[in-house]
Amino acid sequence: MSSQLKLPVVSSTSRPSKSSLSREPSQIDPNEDVPKDSKRPSELAASREDFWTVLANEQDQITVDYEKAIHDLLSLDEPLPNVQSVVTRMHEQTQRFKMGIKRKEAEIKEKEEKIEKLTTTLGKYKNSITIDQKIALEQDLLNLQKRVDVSHIREQDLQETVDYLRKQVKTLEQTVEQKDVEAAELDADLELMGRTREGMQKEKEKMKKIMMQTEAMVSTANAEREEYARLYDTSKGIIEDLRRQFSEKIAEAEQLTQKASGSEQTINDLKKNHNEVANEYEALYEMYLDCFKQLTIHRDTNHELAAGIEELFKENEDYEENEKLLKRKLNIMKVRISANERRFAELSADYDDQIKMVEKLRNQLRKLNWLETHDLPGHVKGGNVKEDQRELGVDEAQCDELQKLTKEVHKYKEDIVKKSAAKAAKVVSQSNAKSKDPSKDAVKEQPKPRSSPVRDNKVTDMEIRTLDKLLREKEKKVTELNNTIDTLQAEKKLMAESMAKMIGLNSEIQSQLKSQTSALKAMDQFLTDARQELRDQRNLNDTFKREKRRLLVEKGRLQNRIDELMSLVHQYEEQLLLTRKEVLQKTTQLKKEKNNLEVVKAERNSQHAKWQETNSMLQDQKRISKIEATQIQQLKEEVVTRDKRLTKEQLALKKLSAKYNSTIIHESKLEKKVDELKAEASKFESLKKTYENAKKEDDRERQAIMNRQAKFQREMGVINTMLDRRLVELGLLYEKVDLMNNMLRQGEHQYKERTEDIRLLKLEVTRLRYQNQVLQATYKNMADLRHEIYHLNRDLATERQKCHALQEELETPINFHRWRVLEGTDPDKRNLIDKVQILQKKLLKEIENRALEKERFKDLEAVYTQMKKKLINLPGSDVVEELNGTKKALKDKTDENRIFAATLSAYEGEIQDYKYRIEKLQKQYDELRTKFFNEKRIQDREKMRRFEARQASQPQVSEGKAALGGGFRLEEAVAVT
Repeated sequence: MSSQLKLPVVSSTSRPSKSSLSREPSQIDPNEDVPKDSKRPSELAASREDFWTVLANEQDQITVDYEKAIHDLLSLDEPLPNVQSVVTRMHEQTQRFKMGIKRKEAEIKEKEEKIEKLTTTLGKYKNSITIDQKIALEQDLLNLQKRVDVSHIREQDLQETVDYLRKQVKTLEQTVEQKDVEAAELDADLELMGRTREGMQKEKEKMKKIMMQTEAMVSTANAEREEYARLYDTSKGIIEDLRRQFSEKIAEAEQLTQKASGSEQTINDLKKNHNEVANEYEALYEMYLDCFKQLTIHRDTNHELAAGIEELFKENEDYEENEKLLKRKLNIMKVRISANERRFAELSADYDDQIKMVEKLRNQLRKLNWLETHDLPGHVKGGNVKEDQRELGVDEAQCDELQKLTKEVHKYKEDIVKKSAAKAAKVVSQSNAKSKDPSKDAVKEQPKPRSSPVRDNKVTDMEIRTLDKLLREKEKKVTELNNTIDTLQAEKKLMAESMAKMIGLNSEIQSQLKSQTSALKAMDQFLTDARQELRDQRNLNDTFKREKRRLLVEKGRLQNRIDELMSLVHQYEEQLLLTRKEVLQKTTQLKKEKNNLEVVKAERNSQHAKWQETNSMLQDQKRISKIEATQIQQLKEEVVTRDKRLTKEQLALKKLSAKYNSTIIHESKLEKKVDELKAEASKFESLKKTYENAKKEDDRERQAIMNRQAKFQREMGVINTMLDRRLVELGLLYEKVDLMNNMLRQGEHQYKERTEDIRLLKLEVTRLRYQNQVLQATYKNMADLRHEIYHLNRDLATERQKCHALQEELETPINFHRWRVLEGTDPDKRNLIDKVQILQKKLLKEIENRALEKERFKDLEAVYTQMKKKLINLPGSDVVEELNGTKKALKDKTDENRIFAATLSAYEGEIQDYKYRIEKLQKQYDELRTKFFNEKRIQDREKMRRFEARQASQPQVSEGKAALGGGFRLEEAVAVT
């Protein structure tokens, strides 16, 4: 697997250019459906090349047909309706491409909106509940409690002030009664004040009414106070419920904050990982492009290797056939060689026997020669002759055997010579010719051994020489055969090596194919797992969103409740303040009424002055009325002027209506012209329908061709996407393998460090145990020592107590007042009162401290319960699983972002292709249009010229009788056709 990654880097200019329809990897749509049946890479490459060739051929055929059609159209004398159909078809294609571009842009916008929604939801999830909000809510609760306490204290103060005001009212009533008595006495005594008495009574009644109003106000204040007390009790119950709910919500909020803090950390880590992954993705994308280029190179090399492999297979088959033939020949040769070896062994054994016999014969011949030369006596001769005859008889039998053997050798040589080469045949034939003559002489001379012993000796020498020659030739032939066998064996080894190499290459290719297929299967499994994880993560996200919405609703409801309670508290405070102000106002009014009694007399004098002032005011009003009359006259004059202006404007309106009537007449004329133009347009449309009927047939043919082309493009896109996805999946697998290797390395390093720490700790433990044993050995009597220490500490404590007592006696001796006369006096009443007050203050302080301590104790109990709940609600394995799920979801989201980026790039590439095609089609449309109109003008001119020439060439009709028969001019007929 690692060898596949270390591929040679290819330059960025090299691209697979099979045809003009090939697309880059950035222009591939990853959302296209991939077929389930996956073929081998070699088969895919072969089918892809066939597909490219078919596409190229069909496109070339389409272009040729298109050029032929244009040429035929231009070559025709009269215009055809198909031209207009071609033009309209091209216009429709441009419109389709534009609609496709708009559709793709809409899809891109939808995906961008989805990405923005996801980012906003993540941001909201982050900022949903924070620790600062929790602290702020706790502070708000504390402030509410403080405000409730303050309102309670204010209520007590108000009650005290109300009691005080009641007392003051009673005193005022008493004073009022006294004043009434004094007024009656003054009325009786002072007759001059009779007139003012009624006024005083009226004022008195007013004061009574004010007093009644004050009493009613006090009663209403009491009722309001009771209502406030009732509302206070209800608010206390509500606040307690809210506290309980709020404590529960705080616990839930703390859990959520913990989760949010953990999720924020994970999100930050995931962001960092996402950035790193994005950078790696860019690098991988570059690697992907290089790998794609390298794959194209490998594909070409694979095709070359396939061709080479086919050739090698053919050669291998030829070699196998040759090898079979050679094996057959070798088997035949081996059989022959084994037979020849056996014969050779037999002949060599016979040859040794013959040599021994020849030596014996030579010895006997020497003896005979020696006897003949020395002429021994007869009895000796006779005895020796008989012995020699016996020996010669034996020798004759042996010579017959030798002759038989030589015949067999000659036959064997002839067989070898027939099967050997021409050169060897000549040599063997010469040797056979030489060897045959002495053998015949030997056969002829064998019955006469006695008469020619020297000739017999020569015959045996010749036979020996021939046998030596035959043996040498045989040895040469055997060496040649051995050489041919060695060469054949060497060729066989080379063939076996080449076959082994070919088998190894085939096995390597098959292993690579198996690995690729297994990798593709693993990637498919990984994709299915990833899709399942994505679905699970979406479900989790939905549940999180629902919980978040529920919590937000509850939070809003609690916030509204708290706001309502706060508003009620503020209302109560405002009402208390208002009651206080009203009480103060009433007190001030009572004081003012006391002063009013004294001021009434002064007012009686001031009324006269006011009457005089009113008279002056009436005179001023009369003057003002005169001024207003003059202003009314001026307004009437302005109304007249405005009426004149209105008349002028009515005249102008009449003029405008006349102009409007003239415009309506003009419009009616224009409508008549429009009707005429519509009639002309209907004529033109009837002509257009005739053209469209002919256009539809061409449209069908063109649509069939376009459908084929689209089908080929879809198949090409599917194949390209399959390859690209497989490459991306392989890259991701390699990245995962590298990451796992890095994790394993880190784990090994950490494991080594921990083992080293454990070893050091074990050494430390052994050292401490040894020290403990040493100390235990040194201090065996620890119990006795502890007992002694206890007794000594007790004695020391008693001695310290004694010393302390003696020091106190020295400082304050007991018998100091024994010889002094004691005089005791009781403390004053003032001192006693001061002491009582001091003690009361101390008692109050202690009570307050006790109350504070109780509150603290309650707070501690609440904290204790909250901590218990927190400990109960601590995150467990479920939260860890949720975090893992969120991590997986974030990974899936990053993958989706990558896919979206790839799709965006693909859509941009497609848009550019569509734009380029639209521009090209627009140019072709403009060129065809110009050509069409030019050809039409030329044809119209030619028609007019021919028509004029025909009219000029026609003879004038005569008044006389016309001749019988007829005919027409061939030139004109040819011109017409």
